[in-house]
Amino acid sequence: MYRVGDGENWSEWAHFTTASEKAEPFAFAYVGDAQNDLFEMWSRVIRSAYSDAPKLKFMIHAGDLINTAERDEQWGEWHKAAGWINMSVPSVPVPGNHEYGKLSTGERGLNRNWRPQFTLPGNGVAGLDETNYYVDIQGVRVVALNTNVQQKEQAEWLDKLLENNPNKWTVVTHHHPIFSTAKGRDNKDLRAALKPVYDKHRVDLVLTGHDHSYGRSNVVAGRTGARAGRCMW
Repeated sequence: MYRVGDGENWSEWAHFTTASEKAEPFAFAYVGDAQNDLFEMWSRVIRSAYSDAPKLKFMIHAGDLINTAERDEQWGEWHKAAGWINMSVPSVPVPGNHEYGKLSTGERGLNRNWRPQFTLPGNGVAGLDETNYYVDIQGVRVVALNTNVQQKEQAEWLDKLLENNPNKWTVVTHHHPIFSTAKGRDNKDLRAALKPVYDKHRVDLVLTGHDHSYGRSNVVAGRTGARAGRCMW
């Protein structure tokens, strides 16, 4: 338990439980594209998710947390909407295209609010600090990819990362889907880079956002054997 203050003024106490060192069942929540009407609608979504699974270990946010990266008030609404939930439940976010915007240099890049707001592992591809990373938790390897940039480099990194994966299960999350459910969208280059890696290592679950529509696959890779075709999108 902890609270935050300046010596005189303090927040409420927040509670959390650290992960077990052993492989044990657990729950987590997955959401995508909060983005619009943050305080009005996102607040209801995240509170509903928490009420369904109050003992969840973390929340995956599959990108586009806000709509306009440069608008500080949107980031403020994102945090305010979750309130005390963000104080007790770790976030596992990946950046979407809306986390990228115009930088002071005039170039397009990741918004400067991203890294100060989250404390994420720095174990991914060099130069993609806290946007491409992984965590191992209770028998599951959770991998976050930044599909806005350096897709080929991340596919190669992921291939090596999963070669010696000690966990039974693997979950990957990124913003852009390799199989789109939206009309007129088809991320061919991303699919060409990532799907062979997913099939090779029999990734169990891939969670994405971007299309603002609900979709799920049946088994995609027609494999045989002890871990036959478990990869699903």
